[in-house]
Amino acid sequence: MYEKDGEKYFIVDGHMHWWNAAPENWRHKEYGEGWIRCFYGYHSALSPEEYVWSFEKYCAYSEEDLMKDLFEDGYVDQAIFLPTYLTDFYHEGFNTTARDAILKEKYPDRFELWCGIDYTGFDQAGFPSVRSRNSSAAHGPAPAAWAS
Repeated sequence: MYEKDGEKYFIVDGHMHWWNAAPENWRHKEYGEGWIRCFYGYHSALSPEEYVWSFEKYCAYSEEDLMKDLFEDGYVDQAIFLPTYLTDFYHEGFNTTARDAILKEKYPDRFELWCGIDYTGFDQAGFPSVRSRNSSAAHGPAPAAWAS
């Protein structure tokens, strides 16, 4: 718990990703590499120099680095996974519910596992075309109308 002026604060990271953008996961080099280079551009341009990672490390964020960054060096008590599939760009996806579930199972008190929404067909009339990419351990703020 973070403590300041004698007060203790429970810190929740409400927008968390554990991604795999390693080159061997790129489905289409143009898109897989393009996405992670864009993402890395924000990291390298906006972070203090001493916190900028190599591009290789940034592409494949390891479990060890994630746990150290959030819970040892950082002040996070619990984190909420929000999947970003991008399966058109990456063979195994960029950050899927299944991947996040690995850490949720290993560290159940550290993570909340929220589902992702597949908006394929969203331009069709009505919400029934929206499918949840869910697992039994995942939950999220999707309206009840989306459940079918």
